[in-house]
Amino acid sequence: MEFTSSGGAAEMTLKAGNVGIGTSSPFGELSIKSASPQIYLETVSSGNVQINFNENADQLDVMVNNSSGKIAFGTNSTERMRIDSSGNLLVGTTTSSLYNQSSTEGVAIHDDHIQIARSSNICFIPNRYGTDGDIIQFRKDGSTVGKIGNSGTNLYIADNLETGLRFDGSGTDNILPCNSSGGLRDNAIDLGTGSVRDSTISLQPMELSKLLTEMKNKI
Repeated sequence: MEFTSSGGAAEMTLKAGNVGIGTSSPFGELSIKSASPQIYLETVSSGNVQINFNENADQLDVMVNNSSGKIAFGTNSTERMRIDSSGNLLVGTTTSSLYNQSSTEGVAIHDDHIQIARSSNICFIPNRYGTDGDIIQFRKDGSTVGKIGNSGTNLYIADNLETGLRFDGSGTDNILPCNSSGGLRDNAIDLGTGSVRDSTISLQPMELSKLLTEMKNKI
């Protein structure tokens, strides 16, 4: 069955239970073909426009709420994610201000930062595999100013030049001076300067003896 325009062109086709709009050979239950195909759903008031995709018991919901200006996505009739009226992407939450929450979990992705809140568990898990190197980089005006990475099983925190600390936990339990990629540096990094000094440094007897010996040898 075809519904044609005054010029004789097929406007809508009903074929084998499929509906074709702009095509006489509908590919699925509903096929729309045009230069710029568009589906327009409009409420009569400020209610919700909702599309549900259902496969047996699994359901995907897409809902637009005109009054709050949100687009919500859900599964099994439960909202999982939304884009709010400010363009923030909220996952597992309906609030965009997670930084000051004590009882709300979720992820809020703003256009200039990300907020993560979770109760009594890990909030952020970066995972680098393959080669050793930086896991997290900190940047200012596009340039790297700091980093956290791994050298084998050891964690290092460093700037982008040659100053850092490596936490050597492979049975030695040492904190060692290192460069920006976690490589060790011997006798190259000072703790404090002549005008910026540490007030108190506690040394074990053996370390103190070693330090005094080194100072004596330099005299």
